[in-house]
Amino acid sequence: MSRSAKARKSALQQVRQTEKLVKDTEAMVVESRVNAVARAREALSEARLVQKAADALSDEAQAQLRGTESATPPQSAKLEAPTQSALVAKPTDDDDDADSVANSVADDVAM
Repeated sequence: MSRSAKARKSALQQVRQTEKLVKDTEAMVVESRVNAVARAREALSEARLVQKAADALSDEAQAQLRGTESATPPQSAKLEAPTQSALVAKPTDDDDDADSVANSVADDVAM
């Protein structure tokens, strides 16, 4: 240990301060762990509530789907073969309307 009384006293004071620091740090670690466990329990409780709400929403949606499926025929039954008139191609207007208007005006002027 230290040779002088003053150095010995200073060393003992440093040891006491270090011991206090270690004890305080240990207490902080314990408190931090307790807080972490409490937060984890709260999160788990909230997750369970959210899961219950999601399950209830899912059940309601499935019940609504069952209700609509029995009220309406299946989608495949609604499909019908196209009629003959739907298969006939209709003529398209390929000429430029601006040319038609110009020709019409020229015809009117010529008369």
